[in-house]
Amino acid sequence: MHELSIAQSLIDLLSEQLADEPAARVAVVHLKIGELSGVVPAALSSAFAIARQGTALDGAELKIESVAPRIWCDRCDTEQPAVSLQNMACVVCGQPSADVRAGRELEVTQMEIVEESPDAV
Repeated sequence: MHELSIAQSLIDLLSEQLADEPAARVAVVHLKIGELSGVVPAALSSAFAIARQGTALDGAELKIESVAPRIWCDRCDTEQPAVSLQNMACVVCGQPSADVRAGRELEVTQMEIVEESPDAV
């Protein structure tokens, strides 16, 4: 399952961002995952829960926003949703398109951090 390596890379990246803030703790990580990315959100959530243990992200919640595929339609001359994951055609006019504009994302959009008091137990 490649989601475990993605989760580990995510933890490494975010831990690096926290390196200069020893009192900071990540509460929530927000991701956008495109439906065409090949990443299974449920599998990534499970892998993240395992990989975060004993790291700077231990206890952090993962919130995932799914991004549907969008294509550029030459006939409509605008960006449109695709008919389905298997049918990259415009939902308005049915014109097929290979120009995918959204749906392949795998990006961190936000990280919610809380400051831990040095006196906290």
